[in-house]
Amino acid sequence: MSYITTNIRIPEEDYIKLKAEAYEKKKSFSAVIREKIKTDKPEDNVEDYFKSVDALRNKIGDKLKGFDVVEFLRKDRYEGHKINNY
Repeated sequence: MSYITTNIRIPEEDYIKLKAEAYEKKKSFSAVIREKIKTDKPEDNVEDYFKSVDALRNKIGDKLKGFDVVEFLRKDRYEGHKINNY
């Protein structure tokens, strides 16, 4: 892999956080930046996805009984997101 050297401007507080993260992970500052901007994602495991959806459904399913998703989306679309009205 070949690398290109570049200069970027970031806010000082972000720089300090990234430097601290690099120190904690025992990585170079550049490695942390590359990790943050990497766009390649590992192949999704469909079975794991469905397991996580099932777990979430089991966790919050009872709280959503009687909740009209279509009504909520219509209200959200025309009146703005006001979740506290539900």
